Amino acid sequence: MSLRHMEFAVKISELKSFTKAASELGIAQPSLSKSIMLLEKELGIEIFDRKNGLELTYAGEIYIARAKNMLRLNKELNNEIRGLSSIKTGKLVIGATSTSFKFIEKIIAMFYSRFSKADIRVVHAHSEPALIEMLKSGELDIVYAAHFGELSAEGLECEFIKKRRLLLSVCSSHPAVSRASINSTEKYPKIALSEFKSDKFAISSKILKSESNFKKIFENAGFTPQIFCDTSYLYVANAMVAAGLCVSFSFARYIFETQKDYITLFDVADEPLLDVSFSVVYKKPSKLAKEFIKMIKAGKSGE
Repeated sequence: MSLRHMEFAVKISELKSFTKAASELGIAQPSLSKSIMLLEKELGIEIFDRKNGLELTYAGEIYIARAKNMLRLNKELNNEIRGLSSIKTGKLVIGATSTSFKFIEKIIAMFYSRFSKADIRVVHAHSEPALIEMLKSGELDIVYAAHFGELSAEGLECEFIKKRRLLLSVCSSHPAVSRASINSTEKYPKIALSEFKSDKFAISSKILKSESNFKKIFENAGFTPQIFCDTSYLYVANAMVAAGLCVSFSFARYIFETQKDYITLFDVADEPLLDVSFSVVYKKPSKLAKEFIKMIKAGKSGE
């Protein structure tokens, strides 16, 4: 039972005529009639009732319904395969910051492996606004952005992927760690940021001076942090934290295996401003960009 035979039967059922169906299919009517007879013999049923014009039998109705579905699925599969073939040699320039890149590094590797003949490049920038400007100017095709609240991306499409919680990164020898471990069994114990008002922080002074979430977060905690390490790179900040020099903020994924015994992560209590959104931003996505977005959505889990 081939797809071609299904196509024959469906066309006859639609036109209710062997003659018209043969004409549209571009084959001789005797050949079409013979094909349907062989199909009915193979199935062990009669598809058409030829006694009263040309009507479908009960079994024929079931067969035609399923045949239409199979032909539709086959068409969709062929279109998808042709689409994949056409993007093998496409081009895609992906923009990310040091914060957002960590969450797609494995996805990019898989994507590059799947479309190894395509021209795929990654561009790093220090901030989301810089990436958005590069996207608007045509330097980038797509941006994976980490942002607080709404992303300012006028004239662009923005697809939300996931929210992740930014945690407080503290040296495991800090007195607050032993106090929290006594009172909590949570993976990331809740703690007030105000408990660390006497500590120094690894954070960007530029971010603190701007109208950013961090400025509001420290205002809510009732103090201005002393800066030990002026950086926006989580890797650098965590190295300082592990050495017991300061406190910072981090995602769990940014803690190296060798640092896990030296860093404890806390969830700052009653502070919704530490929820970070991750989104893909683009103008008009190419087929290659759409495939990349699919992979991001499929692999969006993880802290």
